[in-house]
Amino acid sequence: MDTVPDLVSIYANSAQVLLFAYGVSWKSGDALVCETTGHMGECSNTIAGAYLKQAPCLALPCYGARRRGLCADTEMIVGIPSAQFEEIANSVIRTHECDRSYPIKVHGLMGHYSPHWPKVIDYFDDLDM
Repeated sequence: MDTVPDLVSIYANSAQVLLFAYGVSWKSGDALVCETTGHMGECSNTIAGAYLKQAPCLALPCYGARRRGLCADTEMIVGIPSAQFEEIANSVIRTHECDRSYPIKVHGLMGHYSPHWPKVIDYFDDLDM
């Protein structure tokens, strides 16, 4: 018998969460919302929050997650309803194909623009460099 979870909980660093936020907003334009008080970050914010709202939730790990759950100082938590997991994962893959990959490549002050990702404003066009 296959068991389908109600949601998926992912620990990630801030750069990985940024790419996940791109995946959340890729098709729908929805924001990845962070609501946290610091108390019960995973339990109430990402598990209960994602389940009740049926939307991805981002939170900071609480003291208990850090002391007992072995959560690193650099990690954040994302809760994803399993019904949305595949679409978001595919959207993250799509943003990766548009040069939004991990680890994030550093290109210096002049920037780097992928032909697949729209260039909204180039702040450096008017500068004498």
